[in-house]
Amino acid sequence: MVKKISTRINTKKDFTFTIQQVINICNKYKQPILGVSVVILIGSILGIYFFVHYRKLADRAWDRLAITYGFLSQGMHAQAEQMLTELTSKYSKTKTAPYSFLAQGDLYFAQRKFTEAINSYNTALNLCKRKKLRPLILYSLGVSYENN
Repeated sequence: MVKKISTRINTKKDFTFTIQQVINICNKYKQPILGVSVVILIGSILGIYFFVHYRKLADRAWDRLAITYGFLSQGMHAQAEQMLTELTSKYSKTKTAPYSFLAQGDLYFAQRKFTEAINSYNTALNLCKRKKLRPLILYSLGVSYENN
């Protein structure tokens, strides 16, 4: 007969009995408990790894985008184009993607490649989730259509 475990432990005897029951349950279900514990541990480690990795990836993308805008402002179009190619391919899943395509459109606009600029601005518009960025993309898109 199984003794009911009370929520309040009155004596040392009840405490040792309760501990003994826990040990017996653990011994009986050792393999499933161990398996679940390992799965939870591995899942936690992988989750932390991917969070940290994604964070570093996003920081790297923002850094490269800032460098790209520096190249654009200095008229160094070849270097800017090289950085934008890397940004739009390698970092397309980060939050910098619409900004990268916007910068790419600006580069093409400065080079008077209006069709390519329109394509980049449309991609930026499709990727854009921030309401504050959309007017800038739409303005750039409109100016590119006007000059096309």
